[in-house]
Amino acid sequence: MYSVMVVEDEYYVRASILNRIEWESLGLLMPRQAENGQQALELLRREPVHILITDIRMPLMDGLTLTLEAQKLYPDIC
Repeated sequence: MYSVMVVEDEYYVRASILNRIEWESLGLLMPRQAENGQQALELLRREPVHILITDIRMPLMDGLTLTLEAQKLYPDIC
């Protein structure tokens, strides 16, 4: 199974993404979650994921910066 992280600063949007997708039926582990790019990067450093789903506009670190930093750490991340 592949691991996933969902990064979204708006709680209800994040919860909707997490709850509406049948992760296990797609061969994915239930995603870890973060409220912003900075928090996500800290989590990724401790435990990487295969797939990163991120919002673009967020406080502290936007999704584009997060994606670039995550790819530096883990070039195979999607």
